[in-house]
Amino acid sequence: MKTSEQILNEIQSAIQLNKNAKAKCNTALTDAISLILHNEKELQNRLDEEYKRGLNDAWEIAKEVFDDRNYCAILNVFEYDSTLAEVIRNHNPIEVKKKILAYKEEQEKIRAGDVVQDNNDGTKATILDYDAETSLEDERYWMVYTENRCVESWCENTFTKTGESVDVCNALIK
Repeated sequence: MKTSEQILNEIQSAIQLNKNAKAKCNTALTDAISLILHNEKELQNRLDEEYKRGLNDAWEIAKEVFDDRNYCAILNVFEYDSTLAEVIRNHNPIEVKKKILAYKEEQEKIRAGDVVQDNNDGTKATILDYDAETSLEDERYWMVYTENRCVESWCENTFTKTGESVDVCNALIK
């Protein structure tokens, strides 16, 4: 049988262990709270940066939409009878940006009938067709009808589109 002194010693040991465990728990809890507060602050900073970036993107898109040079793109991308206010009201900025970018990329594609100009000597020509027989992996060649009335094969790296387009049949008949 245990004496009361032994029981008191066990109780004191248990109390001391409890105090140590409580101190460790408090330390762990304080560390966890500090970590949570730090992460919350970091997350808020990231959200603020994303918000600012989003506002800047929206502002850039708005400037692009109201740019006179993009007005035709807006009319072609969206309905012809749309006003800029309707476009802004009915579409989100990311959607507008994607549609305008897709339209511009489509316009940059070379097609039969496009008028192009040689970068070296300024000769203008009309694209007739893609010349698959002479194209290499990284260079594409196009059959063109020049203003000198010759059919030639031009590398697409040597000419730029003028923005004009003609009917290929009429160009060949002339």
